Amino acid sequence: MPLTGQIDTVQTSAVLNLFEQLGAGGMTLASVSRTAFRAAAVLVDDPRHGLRGADALHLAIARELAVHRFASLDGNQSASVERLGFVLESF
Repeated sequence: MPLTGQIDTVQTSAVLNLFEQLGAGGMTLASVSRTAFRAAAVLVDDPRHGLRGADALHLAIARELAVHRFASLDGNQSASVERLGFVLESF
Protein backbone atom coordinates (compact mmCIF):
# COMPACT_ATOMS: atom_id res chain seq x y z
CA MET A 1 0.00 0.00 0.00
CA PRO A 2 1.38 3.46 -0.84
CA LEU A 3 2.48 5.55 2.11
CA THR A 4 -0.20 8.19 1.62
CA GLY A 5 -3.07 5.72 1.14
CA GLN A 6 -4.38 7.69 -1.85
CA ILE A 7 -4.60 4.60 -4.07
CA ASP A 8 -5.59 1.06 -3.19
CA THR A 9 -3.70 -2.15 -3.89
CA VAL A 10 -5.61 -2.84 -7.13
CA GLN A 11 -4.68 0.60 -8.49
CA THR A 12 -1.12 0.12 -7.30
CA SER A 13 -0.83 -3.15 -9.22
CA ALA A 14 -2.33 -1.59 -12.37
CA VAL A 15 0.07 1.35 -12.24
CA LEU A 16 3.10 -0.89 -11.67
CA ASN A 17 2.04 -3.06 -14.61
CA LEU A 18 1.68 -0.02 -16.88
CA PHE A 19 5.01 1.33 -15.70
CA GLU A 20 6.70 -1.97 -16.53
CA GLN A 21 5.15 -1.85 -20.01
CA LEU A 22 6.41 1.70 -20.52
CA GLY A 23 9.86 0.73 -19.32
CA ALA A 24 9.94 -2.04 -21.89
CA GLY A 25 9.93 0.42 -24.76
CA GLY A 26 7.33 3.16 -24.56
CA MET A 27 9.02 5.55 -22.17
CA THR A 28 11.15 8.52 -23.10
CA LEU A 29 13.89 9.50 -20.68
CA ALA A 30 14.73 13.18 -20.60
CA SER A 31 17.19 15.36 -18.77
CA VAL A 32 15.70 17.85 -16.35
CA SER A 33 16.53 21.41 -17.31
CA ARG A 34 17.04 24.34 -14.98
CA THR A 35 14.06 25.94 -16.69
CA ALA A 36 11.89 23.01 -15.60
CA PHE A 37 13.10 23.36 -12.00
CA ARG A 38 12.23 27.07 -12.05
CA ALA A 39 8.81 26.35 -13.59
CA ALA A 40 8.17 23.72 -10.92
CA ALA A 41 9.03 26.23 -8.19
CA VAL A 42 6.45 28.62 -9.65
CA LEU A 43 3.83 25.84 -9.62
CA VAL A 44 4.64 24.93 -6.00
CA ASP A 45 4.41 28.59 -5.01
CA ASP A 46 0.92 28.95 -6.57
CA PRO A 47 -1.65 27.99 -3.91
CA ARG A 48 -4.26 27.15 -6.58
CA HIS A 49 -2.32 24.01 -7.43
CA GLY A 50 -1.49 22.65 -3.97
CA LEU A 51 1.42 20.74 -5.48
CA ARG A 52 4.46 19.20 -3.83
CA GLY A 53 7.88 19.50 -5.45
CA ALA A 54 8.04 16.21 -7.36
CA ASP A 55 4.48 16.53 -8.68
CA ALA A 56 5.18 20.07 -9.85
CA LEU A 57 8.46 19.00 -11.45
CA HIS A 58 6.73 16.23 -13.42
CA LEU A 59 4.21 18.76 -14.75
CA ALA A 60 6.90 21.32 -15.56
CA ILE A 61 8.89 18.72 -17.52
CA ALA A 62 5.76 17.61 -19.37
CA ARG A 63 5.06 21.21 -20.36
CA GLU A 64 8.64 21.68 -21.52
CA LEU A 65 8.44 18.52 -23.65
CA ALA A 66 5.07 19.65 -25.10
CA VAL A 67 3.29 16.55 -23.77
CA HIS A 68 -0.45 16.58 -24.44
CA ARG A 69 -1.62 13.72 -22.21
CA PHE A 70 -0.73 13.18 -18.56
CA ALA A 71 -1.64 10.31 -16.22
CA SER A 72 -1.95 10.78 -12.49
CA LEU A 73 -3.71 9.20 -9.53
CA ASP A 74 -2.94 12.17 -7.27
CA GLY A 75 -5.94 14.46 -6.67
CA ASN A 76 -4.07 17.78 -6.54
CA GLN A 77 -1.87 16.86 -9.47
CA SER A 78 -4.87 15.69 -11.53
CA ALA A 79 -6.66 19.00 -10.96
CA SER A 80 -3.51 20.85 -12.01
CA VAL A 81 -3.10 18.62 -15.07
CA GLU A 82 -6.45 19.82 -16.37
CA ARG A 83 -5.90 23.41 -15.20
CA LEU A 84 -2.63 23.51 -17.17
CA GLY A 85 -4.30 22.24 -20.35
CA PHE A 86 -3.18 18.61 -20.44
CA VAL A 87 -5.59 15.79 -21.19
CA LEU A 88 -5.89 13.72 -18.00
CA GLU A 89 -5.53 9.97 -18.51
CA SER A 90 -7.59 7.96 -16.07
CA PHE A 91 -6.91 4.45 -14.83
